[in-house]
Amino acid sequence: RGVILRLYPGKYSERVVVPATLAGLTIERGQPETGAADSNDPVVVEHRTTSPYEATFEAAPGCTGLTLRNLTIRHSSPSVANNYAVFATEGSGVSLEGCDVSSETGSGVVGEGAT
Repeated sequence: RGVILRLYPGKYSERVVVPATLAGLTIERGQPETGAADSNDPVVVEHRTTSPYEATFEAAPGCTGLTLRNLTIRHSSPSVANNYAVFATEGSGVSLEGCDVSSETGSGVVGEGAT
């Protein structure tokens, strides 16, 4: 059984590369305390960059069993290739559950030799 990382509602301006050593990781929307003002707000993970070839979430080779759950994932990058919001590299595996994924400049989700 893997590690669960819970993100609380809000906007996270990050690029997340998950290495093979964290295979089985789940990243999901955490639930704030009952009655919290932001309890219905989404978790938005966004990577807007001027650097090419950077996905918002990337599963490194050998990172299997990565699960992204109930997240809003946004991306923007100037590259014309390898321009993805979620990128599963060769030998990795990613599952998305209840996610809203988009890239302003490329593809939402791509797997190259991945499961």
